[in-house]
Amino acid sequence: MDKKNAYSPFKILHDIKRIEDLRKGKIPPPKTIRIDLNTFCNHDCDFCLYQNSNDGLRGIGLNKKMPPKININLKRLLVLFDEFEDNGVEAIVLIGGGEPTIYPSLEKVLSKLSTSKLEFGIITNGSRLDRTIPYRNLNNFKWVRISLDASNQKTWYKIHKPKNNNHNFEDILVYIKRLSEIKRRDFVTGISFIVCSNNYNEVYKFAKLGKDLGVDNVRVGIAYGRSFGERHVKYIKKVKKDIQKAKDDFEDKSFFIFDKVSKRFNDINSKRKDYDKCRFQDLSTNLGADLNLYTCCFGKYSKRYKIGSLKTKSFREVWFENRKNFKKGFDLSKCPPCWYENENRILQYLAQKNPPHSKFIG
Repeated sequence: MDKKNAYSPFKILHDIKRIEDLRKGKIPPPKTIRIDLNTFCNHDCDFCLYQNSNDGLRGIGLNKKMPPKININLKRLLVLFDEFEDNGVEAIVLIGGGEPTIYPSLEKVLSKLSTSKLEFGIITNGSRLDRTIPYRNLNNFKWVRISLDASNQKTWYKIHKPKNNNHNFEDILVYIKRLSEIKRRDFVTGISFIVCSNNYNEVYKFAKLGKDLGVDNVRVGIAYGRSFGERHVKYIKKVKKDIQKAKDDFEDKSFFIFDKVSKRFNDINSKRKDYDKCRFQDLSTNLGADLNLYTCCFGKYSKRYKIGSLKTKSFREVWFENRKNFKKGFDLSKCPPCWYENENRILQYLAQKNPPHSKFIG
């Protein structure tokens, strides 16, 4: 398994059937569903899209509409896992919203997933990563990404602002080391670093920390929100330079550093979209803790991006029937700059029925 392609936008090329459905104007089942188990979080990071309303997405109002402090209905969620599998979904990501590892019934969720064919991964702040460790040998548990964002405890406290003293930076490092001991070739551990004004000097040290912890990768991105990329201008050159130095010094066949800064800095500052439809939402969707299905991570808890409710309706009904009307009214021009610009560019080309000169390569 080549782990250096974990974040490749070309992964969609492996699914010819779904691409053929897009060409024919059919609605394929989503390949991946991202699920908010709750809207609680035990950290208070400045740049969080969901918990912190001071720097929310301009024009969407996502943070203002997020329901406060709810847990997803466990009984309904466990049934939905069966519905997802029966309708062609292949993978689940447990994400936030809130912090998934503090969901009261996390063990029941992981136990249910362990008996399914759904592959799953978790994005977490790492505070209760210990709850996932007993499940680390499940064949369908494929990856964990820990949002660490600092190379030391002092910076971590400044950025994450944990709401209690039951855990700390050093505890999380211990959990990460334990997960990194997994020897399965298809299991990937990674730590992520969102560049902001409090940590931009620590990119190189963070990469070294990842190497020392034994993780498979380090992912460096930039904070999103009001003013988008403009606030990063003053330190973007230094960050890019430090990423390259870290890659030169630390990368090898088993450790990779993903530079999400350069591409995303350009994307979030783009003035217009060079594709006509958001086809990424045909392959990936988001389930909120309110049991509403939303187009994407940016649109969660916003009425404009709500596809339908799964409280009483089946997944098949909402995805394959309600979604027809939803897509007719979807206005791409009202979307903010997006993380998935490249995926949509690729999908726009692939969705063509008769692409010009397709037999000529180069």
